[in-house]
Amino acid sequence: MTARSTHTKLAKLLAAAAWADGRLDQGEVTAIKQFMLRLKLDADDAKEVTVLLANPVPRSEAEALTTSFLESVGSEADKRLLLEELEALAQVDGKVRDEEAAFLRTVREMVETHSVVDLVLERVKGLFSWGGSRRTGRRDSDLAEMLRNRVQDRVRERLTALSAEAAEDAMRLNRAALFGALLHKIAYADGVLAAEESERVGSVLATTFGYADDEIATIRATLEEEVGDGSDLQRLCAEFARVSEESERINLIRALFLVAAADHQVSPEEVEEIRRIADFLWVHRREFNDIRLAFVKGEANGI
Repeated sequence: MTARSTHTKLAKLLAAAAWADGRLDQGEVTAIKQFMLRLKLDADDAKEVTVLLANPVPRSEAEALTTSFLESVGSEADKRLLLEELEALAQVDGKVRDEEAAFLRTVREMVETHSVVDLVLERVKGLFSWGGSRRTGRRDSDLAEMLRNRVQDRVRERLTALSAEAAEDAMRLNRAALFGALLHKIAYADGVLAAEESERVGSVLATTFGYADDEIATIRATLEEEVGDGSDLQRLCAEFARVSEESERINLIRALFLVAAADHQVSPEEVEEIRRIADFLWVHRREFNDIRLAFVKGEANGI
């Protein structure tokens, strides 16, 4: 093992774990970049880490990076060397802060116990205050704002009796637009939007968000015009993750299977597309499989 290799693998693990809640803000980016500076990574190694910060990292890739890091500190000598180096970094300003002490404890537990991947990711994803930053406020992205504004515009143009709540509740409309866009991606996974799938998208949106029939009809029409093969699945997932909680993301996976099953069968292509969405949203594989099996066995009939 070389110190450079292990440092790079640790920085890459941090970058991947930062996406564990499906979100990445500037505070986390700054913390990881400061950590790379303290490790004195060279330009090529730093670039490998920076690439992971640019787009959502699927859970499967994060697991692979975690395994690679743990394997790189297999021997007792390797463990001692890594911990000594990190402790020296933490003391470089003459004082070990609480955040730095927590970071060191977590890394020490990882390398000494070879903790399971899930535990490592769960522990690591909360450590980004070491760089001196905290989570900052999030703003809607261009894509999320485009979808929300387009739906709002069509609603205002086509409907005369739009409820005041729907017009004013931009956040709910934003989530509905992104939720619906992902439903539409699954409905169109085989290149054909069947009538029953389109109807199912509308019924799921109505059940989930409580919109009236005329409002749902407008949202559906807008999604069918605006969301197609050219829509970036990874980016749609990242935007939905920014405005949703874990329970909402799991609910979305159920809804995706409901739409896929609207024509009484879930194709392998649809299952694979839903799996990709679950991966990008960091929905645990166990949760995904439980939902998938419920549909395979015909036990699921609602969200």
